[in-house]
Amino acid sequence: MLVSLTLHSITCNQTSGLGDQLDDELIVVVQPDAALPISLPGGLRKSYSINTSSGSWVIDRTFSFSRDLLITLYDHDESVTRARSDYLVSQVYTPDNLPTSVRLRNPGNGAEYTIQVVVNG
Repeated sequence: MLVSLTLHSITCNQTSGLGDQLDDELIVVVQPDAALPISLPGGLRKSYSINTSSGSWVIDRTFSFSRDLLITLYDHDESVTRARSDYLVSQVYTPDNLPTSVRLRNPGNGAEYTIQVVVNG
């Protein structure tokens, strides 16, 4: 059975930095059915700056899958000497597990995000 799901928005409840002042430079990686990963926002070295006061990042991008859809959030920090992406949180959707809103927390770095999706027809 093919499932269509729209990644509506991502909300930052807590960044992975110290306190609420530091932004996460968010990269979202989406993998439908273990296919090649899709990076949002698109393009090399692009990220979306987000924190607890910046509101939700409205994405409204639709993905189809038959087995599973993995959504992973990374904090992509760049400096003069290096660029690295730190794991924040992830969620796996299956045809039998389609929560429209899920709040995820990484106990290791304190990051907390809410992912909202719309299940299509």
